[in-house]
Amino acid sequence: MRKVFETLHELSRNEQYQAMIDILLSKNGTGIKSPYNEDLNHSWYLVGDAYYRQGKFQNAISAFKKAIKDWPEDKEAILALSNSYSDYGLPDKAEQVLRNGLKKWPDNEQYIYNLANALFDQRKHQEAITLYETISDKSELALLANRNIKAARVKLGNH
Repeated sequence: MRKVFETLHELSRNEQYQAMIDILLSKNGTGIKSPYNEDLNHSWYLVGDAYYRQGKFQNAISAFKKAIKDWPEDKEAILALSNSYSDYGLPDKAEQVLRNGLKKWPDNEQYIYNLANALFDQRKHQEAITLYETISDKSELALLANRNIKAARVKLGNH
């Protein structure tokens, strides 16, 4: 099945996002064409990613929800959904998605970091700082978390 997706991955690498969407989506835009419908999770994820990269966040949200509906354990689709909500200007929805994800995977530092960002975007700076501080110093996110802690402290007036 993975071989079927090679063309789509190549299109993605070449930033040909509309071509990806045209290949995957049915004419009315509500379904996935054959043979891609054999892996709905992956297909909807690719549609969501293509829309996200085009800045069409509302469409991306819809596609990522469908990917998650097909496979609720898809950590990447959950993260992508939260990013789409954030970039669409709905950090409260991103917060909700990430809190639900953290119920399943409480140690997922990417979820923790993104949740802290969603809180920061809602001006919940102290709560964001508390979460940023839980990021391990060994994590690739540590530098970003420390930078955001400083920014949140400035917002709070605690340099």
